[in-house]
Amino acid sequence: HGLTVLFPLCGASVDLYWLYCQNHTVVGVEGVTKAIKKLFLEADMEYDVHKVREIEAEKFQTRDRQLTVYLADFIGISKEILGTFDAVFDRGSLGSIDESDRNAYISTIQGLLKNDLITYCVVLTTNRSRRQ
Repeated sequence: HGLTVLFPLCGASVDLYWLYCQNHTVVGVEGVTKAIKKLFLEADMEYDVHKVREIEAEKFQTRDRQLTVYLADFIGISKEILGTFDAVFDRGSLGSIDESDRNAYISTIQGLLKNDLITYCVVLTTNRSRRQ
């Protein structure tokens, strides 16, 4: 118990709320306001919204500050803004971004990790040349 878990490109994943209920500190980053509001609404959690002027973003945060979701571009976000993490939960994010952005995505994650980390990564790939 008591891990700090990062969810890059989190959407409205119920996994954030589940880990929050297990007494972990959970931080997500998402680029779509609608997904963030859906997460808090479906979990029936009260939250506050704050401006993050350093990166022109918004921070949606539960009153107990144990679950936070940033409305921001994930690539290039720093530990000075998010902090560092014990674990990263990537459920399809790596596979969903353009291949040209993947190295920057991985570098961003590496810059946010503590030394002893746990990573859960699910990657689904498709052959884009077969799409019609």
